Amino acid sequence: IGINQSKDQFWARVETEYQKFEIFSHQPRPKRSLQTRMTTILSAVSKLRGCINQIENKNPSVDPESSPSPGMNSFDLNINSEEGTSNLSSRPMGLKKAKRKLQSEEQFN
Repeated sequence: IGINQSKDQFWARVETEYQKFEIFSHQPRPKRSLQTRMTTILSAVSKLRGCINQIENKNPSVDPESSPSPGMNSFDLNINSEEGTSNLSSRPMGLKKAKRKLQSEEQFN
């Protein structure tokens, strides 16, 4: 246990811990399946992080003091927004839709 363990030892521990949870007992996964699933998740997180960075860097000339929500980072939730009331299982807004929404808001401001 710790940082001085082999890759096989690490994934054997992950598999053991995974099998302990009752919610996963109906769908046992071997070590290789867990590795593949983790790779898929890490890839999706990396893609999401890239999208967030792209959006944050899109307009770097904006003064953070004049921002409608200074001090909030990209992962903070805006509970009062219409997105805050949406169903968690609904699909998130895509970049194109977000861009169109931003452009339409800028037209009316």
